[in-house]
Amino acid sequence: MTSKQIVELKKTLPPITRLNYDSWSEEEKQLDKEISCREMINSCLSYKTDFLNSKYSEDYIKELGKDRVKELYNEQLKHFNNCVLINNVYEDSEGVTYNSVVEPEDDGYIHCEIVEDPIFNSAIETNETYFSVKLKDKYGNLFSVALSPNVNNNCEEYSIGREIGIKVEKTNLGIYKAVDVTFLQNEKEAEI
Repeated sequence: MTSKQIVELKKTLPPITRLNYDSWSEEEKQLDKEISCREMINSCLSYKTDFLNSKYSEDYIKELGKDRVKELYNEQLKHFNNCVLINNVYEDSEGVTYNSVVEPEDDGYIHCEIVEDPIFNSAIETNETYFSVKLKDKYGNLFSVALSPNVNNNCEEYSIGREIGIKVEKTNLGIYKAVDVTFLQNEKEAEI
């Protein structure tokens, strides 16, 4: 479940106050606990914490049961595997750094803009060669993806400023690989 879907699901619950929570139905309370669990799972995945074997899962397992928590975890992990994790996007005044997750839009693609020309790379560990392209998401976060052999690898089409949609998978080496690319129409192109 995407962050956007979680927010929409939250909107289906009554406004919460100390006084009215007891009047919620059991279904509403259950949904509230499951939403909270999904958010904690997402946070743990974002910081590479083993949710199922950590203190963060204990209360959820007591409230929802181990089987349900595992189901929620597997659903969130499946979604997370289609996202790009960007480390250290922000540092607060105490020196704590924060990560960000770039999620696919409703169409299943991560929408982003090309910010540098593609470069030729190689992975010594696997003896593979590939092109990679540096991208920027709608919040200004920068990240790079490798272009897998089965996507459009015509580097001339990857011009700076062009908007693309990508579907990714993370390789064993920790590299995000674009397994599907669609070229989105820029507003300037639409005007012509």
